[in-house]
Amino acid sequence: MKNCRVVIKVEITNRKSVSQKIREVLEFRELLYFFAWKDIRVKYKQAVLGFLWAILQPLLLMLVFTMLASAISLNSGTIPYPIFAFSGIIFWNIFASGVQTAGNSIVTNAHIIKKIFFPKLILPVSAVLVSIFDFLIAFLVLVAMMFYYSSEIQMRYRMFYLIPALLMVMLASFGTGTLLSAFNVKYRDFKYIIPFVIQLGFFASPVIYPSLTISNPLLALLYNANPFVGIMALVRFACFNMPFEISQIFPGLITAIVVFVVGIVVFFRMERNFADIA
Repeated sequence: MKNCRVVIKVEITNRKSVSQKIREVLEFRELLYFFAWKDIRVKYKQAVLGFLWAILQPLLLMLVFTMLASAISLNSGTIPYPIFAFSGIIFWNIFASGVQTAGNSIVTNAHIIKKIFFPKLILPVSAVLVSIFDFLIAFLVLVAMMFYYSSEIQMRYRMFYLIPALLMVMLASFGTGTLLSAFNVKYRDFKYIIPFVIQLGFFASPVIYPSLTISNPLLALLYNANPFVGIMALVRFACFNMPFEISQIFPGLITAIVVFVVGIVVFFRMERNFADIA
């Protein structure tokens, strides 16, 4: 019997680099807009109050914390506490809503992922875009409140400082949401962890209270590494001319960048299995 030799040809495809995958997302930008608009329509079409919910939710939180602040004598300086709290809440809501929706975006759209090829990163990106849409609606209320309190608040060129604050929120939201969305596919317990992380972060951040001065060096380092310490410093300088130093931004900005990079890298490494386990 002649020896038989079986030749198995294995075709190895080059993995795309991170930059190539990001460019791929840009090439599918029309699909990105479609997902974002779809999420906006679904979110508000099924709500009785519609777009008013984007305003009502932060207003109700503002009222609750205003009553709490008066009960415990929480000091917001010369700034009326309602607008002090509202400005923090609407910026926090970008992060909270973005992380919550982005963290569940892959699992929620599993039926689409299994049928259609497209860059999966589009899903968490669209979730963050929806949170920006909510913010823009609530921001109109903030502007109206600033006019109402115009005797205490002077709106000038400082308002441009809201732009880097907004970019930092988006960076932190997208990085955290992308990282959690990848883990949530493989480890379904993360869907219970996400709300807890958001709630813990809210009270650990100077959203409804002024920034803290911590004497313990280690605790101070951990506190200042929170992106929202720098974000809220920018917001309160822009809106209320509260004291601000540029050094307040850097620790939190570094954290946001690290989380952003880690989130994207982990997402790209795990995404090849999304269709199998989502």
